Amino acid sequence: TSVAALTLGTTGTDLSSTVANGTTTPVITLQVPTASASNRGALSAADWTTFNNKGSGTVTSVSGTAGRISSTGGTAPVIDLIPGPAFSASLSGNQTVSAGTTTKLTFNTEQFDTNSNYDNATNYRFTPTVAGYYQINVALDLADVGVGVQDVLLRLYKNGAQYLVPIRRQTGAGNEVGITIPQLVSMNGSTDYLEVYLQVVAATNCVVYAGSNFSGSLARVA
Repeated sequence: TSVAALTLGTTGTDLSSTVANGTTTPVITLQVPTASASNRGALSAADWTTFNNKGSGTVTSVSGTAGRISSTGGTAPVIDLIPGPAFSASLSGNQTVSAGTTTKLTFNTEQFDTNSNYDNATNYRFTPTVAGYYQINVALDLADVGVGVQDVLLRLYKNGAQYLVPIRRQTGAGNEVGITIPQLVSMNGSTDYLEVYLQVVAATNCVVYAGSNFSGSLARVA
């Protein structure tokens, strides 16, 4: 049997076909509706123009979360991924911590401070302005100036109070030792700040050598 005719229609909500006069002179009708949110079918000329234009045009603004993306705006914006705050500061000279005291360490020489969040002149603290989780590192090179064994405790302070358990080491007879803190700390990006203290539990002073370091960087945003 030969097909008498093949016709196109646009009714329905999906592609379909019907056959009339199937045993004599068949007429096949294909229904191809116009595509829409509820129809599967062919794009109209207007819809094709809209679709085709999606690949061109000018970006005039971009929004995002602080610490993630930034745009200069305007007719030809520059879009940059913005890294979070990071800093590194060291002691420019030796700092003596008196026997029987807990003393803030004054890391006063910056290697870098990407967001100006570290105070290396007055409070010697890190106050990041992007909320998130920060990798904090402290590395001290120290020795006591007396004889005999004594304990020293390295303390990370958050908002003026001890954060977690202090790191304890022993020095003695002028021996030089290293003491470190690697710690991930959650910061709110506004009022939270970090400082470093050293406690000397003994009758002799302790010297923290120049070059001892305090650093941190954003590991991930909140």
